[in-house]
Amino acid sequence: MTIISVITGFSLKVLLTRNFDWADEFSGGSGALIHEDYLDLMKASTVLFHPFRMIIMQTLSFHGSAEYRELRNSIPEMTDGNLASHLRVLEGCGYIRCHKEIVGRKLRTSYELTEEGRKSFAEMKISLRRLVLDESAV
Repeated sequence: MTIISVITGFSLKVLLTRNFDWADEFSGGSGALIHEDYLDLMKASTVLFHPFRMIIMQTLSFHGSAEYRELRNSIPEMTDGNLASHLRVLEGCGYIRCHKEIVGRKLRTSYELTEEGRKSFAEMKISLRRLVLDESAV
């Protein structure tokens, strides 16, 4: 079972319902392979689990806001169209807010996290930390 399988939920139901004697100690006696504290990760929005979206969210979380060109320059592997698509998805979910203004006859587009985006990203990071560091309670 890989982390990706846990994140996407692939085979999670099967693993939670199968009985594994050796997993009793890990799971608190329920026989489930995955500790129920890790299920918080399954509640997180799958929209945030794309690597580029995580980078965008982390950048906005750290800096507060960023212009489109700053985001594009900070992720050189991403094309303009690809970046725009990821930003639209995050904006459509209410995780980021777009601001457009004219500065010196040029359009300046900047992005910032919404309160919902900040909360969802923080919850996802806590859940990932628990899974990766094997912390059942933080």
